[in-house]
Amino acid sequence: MKAITTLLAITLLSWATWLSAQNNCASGRYAEPVFTCVDVTPNITYGQGRQNWSTTNLLCQHGNLPPYNGFQTLLADLYEPCNDTETARPLIIAIHGGAWATGNKADMAPFGQAMARRGYVVASISYRLSITPNVLCFNAEVDRIKMVRAFYRAMQDAKAAVRYFRANAAQYGIDPDKIFVGGHSAGAFTALGAGYLTDDSERPAETFVQNSCGNWLGQLICQDLGGIEGEGGNPEVSSAVKGVIPMSGALTEMSYLDGPNDPPLLLVHGTADDVVPYQSGCVLQNLGPLFTTCIPVFGSARVFTYADSIGMDVELLTLPGGGHGFTAAENDTIIAHTTRFLCCRLNGGNCATVSAHEELVSAPGFSVFPNPARDELVVRTASAGSWRACLYDAGGRLMECRSARHSDTERFDLNNYPSGIYTLRFSHEGGTQAVKVLKQ
Repeated sequence: MKAITTLLAITLLSWATWLSAQNNCASGRYAEPVFTCVDVTPNITYGQGRQNWSTTNLLCQHGNLPPYNGFQTLLADLYEPCNDTETARPLIIAIHGGAWATGNKADMAPFGQAMARRGYVVASISYRLSITPNVLCFNAEVDRIKMVRAFYRAMQDAKAAVRYFRANAAQYGIDPDKIFVGGHSAGAFTALGAGYLTDDSERPAETFVQNSCGNWLGQLICQDLGGIEGEGGNPEVSSAVKGVIPMSGALTEMSYLDGPNDPPLLLVHGTADDVVPYQSGCVLQNLGPLFTTCIPVFGSARVFTYADSIGMDVELLTLPGGGHGFTAAENDTIIAHTTRFLCCRLNGGNCATVSAHEELVSAPGFSVFPNPARDELVVRTASAGSWRACLYDAGGRLMECRSARHSDTERFDLNNYPSGIYTLRFSHEGGTQAVKVLKQ
């Protein structure tokens, strides 16, 4: 009896701790958009990057000719909640996409705005673009060497951004121990590198001297790119991060992931991404003549499986049928999941409310969003036929059902429901399936 009582006490304590973490992440700052406006400070110089040359055509270069004595100024746009009195806020380094050939730090403005309204500080950074976007260049074709070198330069710049804001944390009202990094597409690759490529012994072979690239007046075009930290500034400061959030990204090497002591990881990926594979395969092949060579990578689903197997704190948000970019509804869901992921780590624990691998919905042909939800839950299907969706509370009590025949959308009004975990069960011609839903 004593053993049972002890077990019960431990169970109750565990639930109390879990619910406390959930409550900390269910409302208020870092969980909801509690700020009505955002202050934006553009073009903060956070470092420098040695200029490079990506082709042997003068009309196509991104930087200087060898021997690369010039440096590019690296800039960041800072998003902060307006009228904020907090002086130790979490920072997210946000990295735009564009295949390391194009894109702009302004591309991450919607993400910066959304997260700043929740109390975070977001630094959307520029970085060195090393792949020429000009398809007229005779050697614009991208192979693995060029792609990995482009990724590596961007990663060095992202690490420089982390070091800069950590070194100047007091100036920007940032907690130097709560710096996260995330990005989309090429920015997701870069974020993964910034978070997990942490030792010079892990340097990709492509980042050393490459004689195959040729030379310019006796100077090698593909020179050694240097150590993982680069030359961006603040070399005495750590570039370690507290978590990584790659969206539509992948790894070229699984060996960057080490084990349970790695920073927590939230992967976001659509299953129909035709630019970066959800599982594994060739990257960027739908972008035209720049990418006709197969460059194999490991997509988010493969990264999740491996990271989970080595004991990392990892979650995967799968967007069924989602492409490389995101719809408005998918963006809402991504912001909600990102908020929960960050907030829970800030509160000292993994507050995942469903399985670590979470889909918008587990029933094929259906989508449920947003999840977590606050006011409304939308159920949508692309398939014809009759279906029924019922919502149950954590105790298994039926709350309400929605039925449809040849209708693609139904909505649940959640305003009168308390915060907590619910189960949404689908009954359709293919059977019955269920998905967990968090009501904030």
